[in-house]
Amino acid sequence: MWTASLSNAIPNMTQVVMIAKALSKLEGATDMVIFDPDATEEGLEDGGLVARVPAPGLGEEVYAKLDNYGGDTGLVVTFYKAGEN
Repeated sequence: MWTASLSNAIPNMTQVVMIAKALSKLEGATDMVIFDPDATEEGLEDGGLVARVPAPGLGEEVYAKLDNYGGDTGLVVTFYKAGEN
């Protein structure tokens, strides 16, 4: 799921790549991915809870957060900018 501002601001093909990358990182204890335009390499932070991924084409950081709502909704990954959570 993308917030409205991101859905309109990031090209569809870039969204597809970001979704695939986020899904590959959201495993085990990791429940958040930070797509960071200033990062130069991938890494884990906060004891492995957060993955930081270089994203040089973005103008600002974008977060992907995995939430487990249980029931019929189940797992949901939300993409948002700082201040939109």
